[in-house]
Amino acid sequence: MVAPPSEDFWHLHVDGASNYKGSGASMVLVTPKGSMLEHAITLSFKASNNEAEYETLLAGLRMAKDLAVKKLAIHSDSQLITSQVTGEYTAKHPRMAQYLEKVRQQLEAFQTYTLTQVSPADNAHADALAGLGPTLNHQFKRSIMVEYLDK
Repeated sequence: MVAPPSEDFWHLHVDGASNYKGSGASMVLVTPKGSMLEHAITLSFKASNNEAEYETLLAGLRMAKDLAVKKLAIHSDSQLITSQVTGEYTAKHPRMAQYLEKVRQQLEAFQTYTLTQVSPADNAHADALAGLGPTLNHQFKRSIMVEYLDK
């Protein structure tokens, strides 16, 4: 479930995925008025699931920064990533520490932000997009329209 719009905050839902097909990243950015920007990325390098989660967060932060977002509510279903960024966990692995440092640098661009761990069910929209990235031919840039038919 994507968070409902709120008065001043933009909502960023992020999810990364890594499996035998490859790694993908996805984000859903919801404006204060409820418009959605959806983005799926195929990672062309081998990445663990946690690395894919960090890559997703970084891509989402870059997107929000490029749109001059000032107030950002971030939603992720990764306990490790949210706990490391909020300081509850220490990033012990050198690669995770590097990712954490990059995230902290990106967060400085925002006037205020929140980071919340959500259940996978509450992050299903971003999760569906994360699985899409690795399955598509990377040679073609595309926009995919999704239509809902109720009958």
